[in-house]
Amino acid sequence: LHGPRRTMGAPWLLLAALALALALAAGAALAKDRPPRLLGGLMDAEENDEGVQRALRFAMSEYNKASNDKYRSRVAEVLQARKQIVSGVKYYLNVKVGRTTCTKSSTEVQDCEFHSTPELAKVWHRKILAEVMSTLQLDTCGWPVPADLGSHSLGYGTVLTSV
Repeated sequence: LHGPRRTMGAPWLLLAALALALALAAGAALAKDRPPRLLGGLMDAEENDEGVQRALRFAMSEYNKASNDKYRSRVAEVLQARKQIVSGVKYYLNVKVGRTTCTKSSTEVQDCEFHSTPELAKVWHRKILAEVMSTLQLDTCGWPVPADLGSHSLGYGTVLTSV
């Protein structure tokens, strides 16, 4: 009556070990399909990513300010967007830019049509690097706020260069 008892613990333990082994094997198989991500390495970014959109707006705003063209330009197509997380975020943007029908006095360039006449229509390819440095402080609620926004719409100590 008080002899050795069979417990149900051993089969469950074996089943759990088998499930863990299968999960590890599946993870290893999936990892072979992707290249390893390096810390600080470049990674693809979605075109609709908020940071990419801010970098594009800033880059085109600065381009239009510096250009001596009568018409404003805007992004016609994003060919590639990549980002690199270092002490801040660097956005590497490969875009096609086109001349619009709006003059520099226009405020909302996104609503502007592209020129259709060949002598005014101009679309060109541009590579842009927009760097957002992490000069953030936390406000009293714990939200990150820029330490120095400067005069740039992108803020956070932005650096913009053509590559």
